[in-house]
Amino acid sequence: GVALCAAADTESRLFCIRSATGLPRSDSWPKNPAPEAWVKVQVGGRLVCTTEELQNSVSPVWDHCCHVAGSHEHSTFSLSVFDSDFAGPEADWLGSATLPANATGVHTLPLQGGMALPTSTLTVELVPPSPPANPIDLSAKRVAGGEMLEAADLAAEVEGKRRFMCVMSAEGLVETDFFPRVGSFRKPDAWVNIGTFE
Repeated sequence: GVALCAAADTESRLFCIRSATGLPRSDSWPKNPAPEAWVKVQVGGRLVCTTEELQNSVSPVWDHCCHVAGSHEHSTFSLSVFDSDFAGPEADWLGSATLPANATGVHTLPLQGGMALPTSTLTVELVPPSPPANPIDLSAKRVAGGEMLEAADLAAEVEGKRRFMCVMSAEGLVETDFFPRVGSFRKPDAWVNIGTFE
C-alpha cells in the first residue's frame, strides 16, 4: 500500500491590483498618448503577479487578483507599472512603489521613479489568509493503485485553497529487479506519478 496525506496551503493570500490614477501620457504614437499600462509584482525578487495590459488609459482599472503562497512577513512587495508598446512590454517604466508583505487592507501608493508624475498612484488590496478550516487528515490513508483517484477526491474536499498531496511511504512492493543477479538487491527502484485534479 501507499500512505498519502493531503494539506491546504494556509499561507496563501490574495494580492489584488485594483487601479492606477494619474499615469503619464507616455506614448507618442499612435494618436492617443495614454499608456497601455500593466503591473508587475515581485516579492524577494520573485515574480508573483502580473496584470493584463489596458489600452490607452491614464486611470486603468484592473481589479486583478493573484494567490501569493508562502509567508513573507519580513519581505516587501515591489510593484512596477509599465507601458507596453512596439519596443516591448517594459518599454516605458511609469513608476514603482513598495509595500510591506505583511500589510493587509486597501493601500493607495504614490508611484516614484521612471516617468511617474506627482499625481501618479497605484491602489492595491491585500487579503489576509483565511483561518484554517477543519483539516482533512489523510496521513493514515493507505491506497492501492486502483484507489489513487479516491484519495485524490478526498484531498479535493479542502475547499477554496490550493491543495497538496504528498506520498509518505510504500510497503509490500513486489521484487521486480533482476540485476544484479546475485545478492539481495532485487528491491524495486520505485516512484509514484500523481496527476493534477480539480
